[in-house]
Amino acid sequence: MTKSSDAISFTGLGNIYQQQANFDEAINYYQKALVLAPNCNTYFGLATCFTAQKKSR
Repeated sequence: MTKSSDAISFTGLGNIYQQQANFDEAINYYQKALVLAPNCNTYFGLATCFTAQKKSR
């Protein structure tokens, strides 16, 4: 696998965890993806998780 395909996989896992409201795990995968290949969609997912966590506190 390439860095790009790994990043896509990590972003996909982040999306799944985000849909399950498991924001800590989603953030973990989004951050892994961003290290490999920064992407606007991944940053958006990360920001969405941080916002959701803030609202739930």
